[in-house]
Amino acid sequence: MVFFALAVWVSRTRSAHKVKMNTALLAGSTLLFGFHSASLYSASTMGGAIYGSWISGVANYTPFILLALSIGYIFYYNRNLYCESLCPFGAVQKCLAKVGNAKASPVRHEIFIWFPRILLLATLCLGAYFRSPAGFVYEPFGIAFGMIGGMYLFVLTVMILLTSLVVRRPWCQSLCPVNAMTDFLVFNKNWAKQARSQKNKALRRTIK
Repeated sequence: MVFFALAVWVSRTRSAHKVKMNTALLAGSTLLFGFHSASLYSASTMGGAIYGSWISGVANYTPFILLALSIGYIFYYNRNLYCESLCPFGAVQKCLAKVGNAKASPVRHEIFIWFPRILLLATLCLGAYFRSPAGFVYEPFGIAFGMIGGMYLFVLTVMILLTSLVVRRPWCQSLCPVNAMTDFLVFNKNWAKQARSQKNKALRRTIK
């Protein structure tokens, strides 16, 4: 919670050193949430939150706390603060981009918008059906920070890290479930707001 509070403060400050402070925050979160405790939240965390596996007890509640705080911030500000200031894997990709002088992806194809959404939905559905949210993990976090995971995750991690030397944050732009979650939450928030506005307008017409 302290790191999240710092992230909120850094994102809203007008200090001339804002970029440096955000870099320091990313470095700290990489050491703490990445290498020290491996507390990044993922699709399995989202699944666990939906299915209520956290109620019966889990080894580490940090990912669930980060998820809840992130969702609250997205609903209030329409911004994904976790990816901007706290994601350890995003920080690793940024470091590799500096090393390789990576360029921003020139093309933002629609497939890279819809594929992570479909992949996240399929992962959550399969996790619910087999009652194993962690059984369908496809994120490279375990390999990147703890060398934990299957061969396919190892290959994916190596590919992402190598691509990060050429393209900025390839994982974030193509497969990250957090961006898909953010899009879903913002869409539903705007839809509910629009529906409420139309309902109020209809009510005013009825009263008149």
